[in-house]
Amino acid sequence: MDEFQRALLEAADEALLQLSESVRHSIYWYLKNRYGLAREEVPFKPEEFARGLRGLFGEGADMILEWVARGLYAKLGLPFEERPDWGFMDYVSHAKESARRSPAP
Repeated sequence: MDEFQRALLEAADEALLQLSESVRHSIYWYLKNRYGLAREEVPFKPEEFARGLRGLFGEGADMILEWVARGLYAKLGLPFEERPDWGFMDYVSHAKESARRSPAP
């Protein structure tokens, strides 16, 4: 797992923890049993992670995914700029490309 993937997993963990430890555990259980997506696979399959959260929370998933994106940017030392026309995968792609161009100190 590289630095970007580790940062994405940590950001997902921390975002879900805002809902509580037991809710985070339940969400990962749901993702594993409903979508076959284990916690450790989240950084490799962020689109599936987003799809699973939307399956569980509907539009409410957008708030959680924004928490993840903000956390990812913070972990990579990147400034987060809210862009109304962007979705979760846009932020993930942008963060990955930005981190590749200018690695965090």
